[in-house]
Amino acid sequence: MKTLLKKTVATITTVVTVTSFVPAIEKHLPQTFKIPPVKSCVMQTVAVPIETAPKSTSNEEQINYLYISQRLYDFVLRKKECYSTKKNYAYHYLFFCSTIAYLENVDKRYKEKKYVNINYKIMTSIISKNIYSEMVGKLIRWGVIETNNSYQARNYSKGYSLKPPYNNNIKRVPINDKLINQKINLFKMKSRKRIEKLPYPYQYLSMTNTWIKMDVANALWYNETNYLTQYVEKYNANLYSIFAYEDEWYRFTVDSTGNRAHTNLTNLGSYLRQFLSVENEQLGQVDICNSQPLFFYLHIKNLSFIPQDEKDRYRAIVENGRFYEFFMERLNIASNKRTKVKHKILAAVFFDKYRKKESKYVKVFRQDFPSILGYITKLRKRDHTMLAKILQKGESKFVIEKVVGGFVKQFGADSEFISTIHDSIVVKTSMLDTAKEIMQKCFWKEGIYPQLSVSVF
Repeated sequence: MKTLLKKTVATITTVVTVTSFVPAIEKHLPQTFKIPPVKSCVMQTVAVPIETAPKSTSNEEQINYLYISQRLYDFVLRKKECYSTKKNYAYHYLFFCSTIAYLENVDKRYKEKKYVNINYKIMTSIISKNIYSEMVGKLIRWGVIETNNSYQARNYSKGYSLKPPYNNNIKRVPINDKLINQKINLFKMKSRKRIEKLPYPYQYLSMTNTWIKMDVANALWYNETNYLTQYVEKYNANLYSIFAYEDEWYRFTVDSTGNRAHTNLTNLGSYLRQFLSVENEQLGQVDICNSQPLFFYLHIKNLSFIPQDEKDRYRAIVENGRFYEFFMERLNIASNKRTKVKHKILAAVFFDKYRKKESKYVKVFRQDFPSILGYITKLRKRDHTMLAKILQKGESKFVIEKVVGGFVKQFGADSEFISTIHDSIVVKTSMLDTAKEIMQKCFWKEGIYPQLSVSVF
């Protein structure tokens, strides 16, 4: 099995580390239906937004594609400044802009953000380092992109955004630059090797990610019916996700912050999951009630400086899935506002920057858990992002290495499907009860008995 998997991973990661968008919606819709402009496309710190042509003969010779607006394509090709006496740099400019467009539409981390972060080191592994700064300056001066001019070494990269009218009417363009194609293919080869070095459950997930199919026609109809008129940006972003499944463009990356696996499924809107299947069987998930507060308990359970009775009271609340209700009852918040206040509670207690003036949620938490809050405050004073990173790593280690690892150990020889959406397990509906049992046993080994919910997409 491991030998077979290793071969499969080596094959699929040529695809999963790249990106594509094929605007072929016309074949699924009435002839009279006019498609609106699609937003634009950008790059995260691991994936490269390009598509590999299927007719390539070898890794070194593969022709890749990028997706940009027709107007930007024509604009760049006409610009004399994109050429030198010895070299054509036009595709360096186009690749940079295509990367921005990809992240703006696909990567959920930038859903509520104006700018997307472009990693200089990764970008200059593909386009020329010698012209990078000059190129960015020209694109800004020409009114093609804008920047927030904000970065922090080893933390986050400078952010960029495509400006209208260069962020719509996307077209598929082959990269007619041999050196860039070679560098992209080298990047993909290195990405394959990185996946092969990951723990075995990650390798298994990278394989099963390619087994998921989508009912594209119905997904397109649903997207058109619900989002085309009033939510055009969401409509356009959904098109990228839908066509990724139609084109079998499978993405699989693991971030260095929390070791989370990012795939087509994790970036897909929850309302589109109903159209997914594996071997013609519908999918579902096993979810953990108040998962982040629960993983925080796993983090603190062995910390001796926190009184045991305080840890026991905290465990009882998260075990019963009542972390948010604890605050709502104390503050007389109506139950129908749970979703609205959930994120406020998490931010106030765990993730916001430290403030001397405590919020009402922090004051409530302090009453019952003063030592736990003291530990959280110490972390937040040092770095308010530290706890989020700790919890994400704890989540990934538990969900992927323990739960997925246990599932693969039991069913991997039969090539049974499993995937993840960060803190939840995704399986075929016939395997939901089995997956729930495996997850329960993993928690029991940690000395905790949480509430798990099962649902069909």
